[in-house]
Amino acid sequence: LRLWIKEEAENSSIMNKIFAAKLRIEAEQASEDTNNIKVAYTYNSSSCITGEEETCVETSCYENKTSGSCPAGTIIKYAVNDSTTKYFHVLHDDGATMTLQQRENTVYNTTWYSSSDDSTKGPLTILPALESATSGWTNVNNQTYTMGTTNFNNTNAYTGCGASLNCTTNTYTLGQRTGKARMITMQEALSLGCTTSDQSCPNFMNNYLSDSTSYGGTVNDTTGGTNYGYWTMSAYSSNTSYAWRVRSNGYVDYSSTTYSSSGARAVVVVNK
Repeated sequence: LRLWIKEEAENSSIMNKIFAAKLRIEAEQASEDTNNIKVAYTYNSSSCITGEEETCVETSCYENKTSGSCPAGTIIKYAVNDSTTKYFHVLHDDGATMTLQQRENTVYNTTWYSSSDDSTKGPLTILPALESATSGWTNVNNQTYTMGTTNFNNTNAYTGCGASLNCTTNTYTLGQRTGKARMITMQEALSLGCTTSDQSCPNFMNNYLSDSTSYGGTVNDTTGGTNYGYWTMSAYSSNTSYAWRVRSNGYVDYSSTTYSSSGARAVVVVNK
């Protein structure tokens, strides 16, 4: 520290003097609360999913670190990094963590695999595009998984297989990956109620897609694009030319891996 003496001071008054000062430092321990959940809203298919979430009913379910305390569909406004906040829906709540899916597509008009109609290679076009789009989401947890070997069950922020699907069929040659976001799996879509029948999925899953309001949704695609669905990470086991997706008319079906009128919605894991 430097102490400055007024230039008006006379030499005779300051010579041979000792000057002293006291410095008081005040500090407090930074809070360890790293909760980036800004607000949560109760999902209501008839009145809440309108694009104006502030009109929905707030809930504090995320404060209760009990499995299932935030039901599927709960709207979470979450700060993905220090400058960006986005809306998500709860897919499942495992207690200390929640698995969320972004409210609208994160990546638009992208094929599952652009090189050929071949699902055995894995989603080598859409998944890297999603990982690139979310690489700056520093406030979400990394996810490491290997399709075909990772156990998608209720114990690790994923969901178990449906009876009509064989989990082990997702054994395409895509190796272990680590990223901030992934895509929903077909098993998760089934666990939430989706089937191959129209409008079987919860409305929150097909909002913000082209023509979704014709099939029970409340918000169409707001980008002006042609996104009629979004891809899952799951290949169609009966034909290696196809992969599963969630369609705008509220159900799951399979499509050619080179189909370009679908995108991807980021599925992330966050701490409660």
